[in-house]
Amino acid sequence: MMQLNYGEHKLFTILEVEYKRNTIKMKKNKLLKTLSILFIAITLFYSCSSDDPIVVNSSPAAFIVSNGTLTENTATIFWTVATDADGDTVSYTVNLDGTAVKSEISALTYSFTGLTAATNYTGTVVASDGKGGSASAVFSFTSAAALTTVSYDITSILSKFDGIDAVSYAVSGNTVTFITTDLPNHTSPYWSTSHPLYEPYNGTNSNWNKNPGAIGEQNITFTMTLNPAEAAIKSATPLGPIGISRNGIVFFNQYAGPNNQPLTNEINSFDQWLGHPARTQYHYHIEPSYLTTTFGKDAFLGLLSDGFPVYGPLENGTTITNADLDDYHGHTSVTSDFPEGIYHYHITNEDPYLNGNGFFGSAGTITR
Repeated sequence: MMQLNYGEHKLFTILEVEYKRNTIKMKKNKLLKTLSILFIAITLFYSCSSDDPIVVNSSPAAFIVSNGTLTENTATIFWTVATDADGDTVSYTVNLDGTAVKSEISALTYSFTGLTAATNYTGTVVASDGKGGSASAVFSFTSAAALTTVSYDITSILSKFDGIDAVSYAVSGNTVTFITTDLPNHTSPYWSTSHPLYEPYNGTNSNWNKNPGAIGEQNITFTMTLNPAEAAIKSATPLGPIGISRNGIVFFNQYAGPNNQPLTNEINSFDQWLGHPARTQYHYHIEPSYLTTTFGKDAFLGLLSDGFPVYGPLENGTTITNADLDDYHGHTSVTSDFPEGIYHYHITNEDPYLNGNGFFGSAGTITR
């Protein structure tokens, strides 16, 4: 092994110390460089992140709640769609008088049950998108007053249908069933020219125009109650037969088919007794003048399907107008047939003529 002299040994020691010093310095520089690069990367990351858009959830749009059918113990509400701009699925919660009664509803309607009659209620419908967004709409309603149920007995009026060729009837329990051929017992230009009751039009309408129909035999059955009473929920009258007159001819409502059109043009095809056929089904829309001429303008003219009677345009010597009647074209008063009073319809000389917004009572069944 080579031996170093004193001078060589000192030089070697100096070089070794310098080497170690440079090595430490190089490590520090490398660490600083690494830290600098890391700092720059982090700065760039957060700088870029701050440029990204911030997504804000949109709440459902405003909507409107409306009331539907109201009865003593039930109520229905419905509402428009609460549109969500983000396309989120919206569900609804219904609150009544501060209490949630139904949540996560997808339908746009709700029916309450078990209500108290003649009571004011308030509530809200809340639309939620499931992401914290919501909108609400307020509603209020008053439940219907309790009906004072008054029922009548029309048994005594059935004899008015006796002796009529077109109609027969039978009583079973508290109902009566009428069967009619719907063939009028009076003249008309709508009879076949060979029929003994054929008569050319001789009425007063200068715009009269015969329609293509002709009188033909029918087989129409009405089953109705003998004890009519006001219905809690009224129903609209349909097109077609809604009642039967005392000579067996059916009553139609105030509209022309097929789309509930006013009778304005159809009236011009009514014969001299103010009836006409739909194809082969003869009927009255307005005052059946053969009956009012025969029995009087204040007389009983027939029954609607709910069992309530129909009377002519006079009462106690006064002409009845629409203003004297309710929405269903009737009222309660004494008549010659019901001295204790009864709800009844009246024929008037203006639209709706016979019946207004529907049956006052519960309609029976009609088959044809």
